[in-house]
Amino acid sequence: MKIPPAAAAWLALDTAYAIPSRTRPDVVSYDIALPHGLVVREEGCDVINTVLSTIGTSSSRVVYASTAGLSAFGVCRILRDHGIGGIGTNDCSSIALIVGPVVLSIFVATGSGADPAPTQDTEKRSSPLLLADHVHSTFAGLGFEHDGVSSVPLAPHDASSTHLPMLDHAHVKNFRHGNHTVDLHYADFGSGNGHVRISPPSTSFSSTNPEHSKRQGHDGPGFKISFTSRQPSLLTQDHMSQASYAIADDWADRADRNDPENMADYIGFQETDDTANFYYRIIPEGDGYGLEYESVDVCGGMGGYL
Repeated sequence: MKIPPAAAAWLALDTAYAIPSRTRPDVVSYDIALPHGLVVREEGCDVINTVLSTIGTSSSRVVYASTAGLSAFGVCRILRDHGIGGIGTNDCSSIALIVGPVVLSIFVATGSGADPAPTQDTEKRSSPLLLADHVHSTFAGLGFEHDGVSSVPLAPHDASSTHLPMLDHAHVKNFRHGNHTVDLHYADFGSGNGHVRISPPSTSFSSTNPEHSKRQGHDGPGFKISFTSRQPSLLTQDHMSQASYAIADDWADRADRNDPENMADYIGFQETDDTANFYYRIIPEGDGYGLEYESVDVCGGMGGYL
């Protein structure tokens, strides 16, 4: 997650919204080695390990919440101040009306047997369709309203970078759900790894760098949902929706209640018969979205909770 030094000042976040990066003595610490190309942040992780919904042999589970960096509540408050979300104290509960459908779009693509982020690697790619085609098809099947899905030019990949290269990038313009309108950016990093970035419509913020604006579409606060897809689910679309909103609602409730204190990332998985359908990580973002993939297993050992 890219947070420039000036981010806190730009966002005007006080200590209730932003805290320094640190590892607290009262939370689980970790020191893990992840495969090449995965971004790791050194921070504390609270173990939550709570089942959020159960449908047959399928269940939704939150495992960890990180407790350093920008707080989820703080970013929800900033988005509300820019017209995204409701008025009042339950700021993230309103944002959950967007997070829920985004998680559902990942779930539905996984459940259909399609990779939500279909890699362009010719050895791994199972479909000739571009990511934008997959997103458009998924949204059409869900009846989601928007003003179009388009492919986004990719930035040249630095061969010396330790980040996974982005293989495809799609922009959903003006996704509308309830009273909210946001832009969504889906990114494919191959092998089931991807993320979706949620931000105010691109017209809400402007960038002085045209290439930055073209590739990122946004230069302000929002949320990134990293995911890794695994086994398809056999749940019906209605049941997938129920599970997805259970994740979104619990995320929002914990963020609004500040439980755990200063909750930043929210991390868990959807499983069937003790096998993951997909892992997810909901990440608050500050000034300037990071385009890199951020590992869902940043706290380590999540597979042990299956």
